[in-house]
Amino acid sequence: MDLVEVPAQPVLSARRKMKPSELGRFLAEIVPRAFAKAAAEQLGPGLPFARFFARGAAFDVEAGVMTALRGRSEGELVAGELPAGKVARSWHVGPYETSPKSWDALRTASKAKGVGWEIYVTDPADQPDSSQWRTQLVLPLN
Repeated sequence: MDLVEVPAQPVLSARRKMKPSELGRFLAEIVPRAFAKAAAEQLGPGLPFARFFARGAAFDVEAGVMTALRGRSEGELVAGELPAGKVARSWHVGPYETSPKSWDALRTASKAKGVGWEIYVTDPADQPDSSQWRTQLVLPLN
């Protein structure tokens, strides 16, 4: 785990409430749409992310792509940002389904309880072995 200051990060994203079992389908729908819009607007699309406002029996999730420049909102895709501030960061390596253990470890080590986000560094299309997937976990401390 490391503690760092991060700048506000522009994003194109959509937010929905869903069952945990629907998360994969939501990401598979929204991330390509956000990448396409970011590319069309020449925003310098970056990595995909998911920000969790609630996790449990139901999820409240914002997902999309980080961008270099701020875009324009259109329909369900909203131009926004991940907040600036001091964060605790760590890595989860492995399938997405096992990330709750890594989140628990990050919350324990940082003593933070807030809303965090995941940055998906490994593209499953490029690396089919889920044991090799790298996801950065980010937890604001403010």
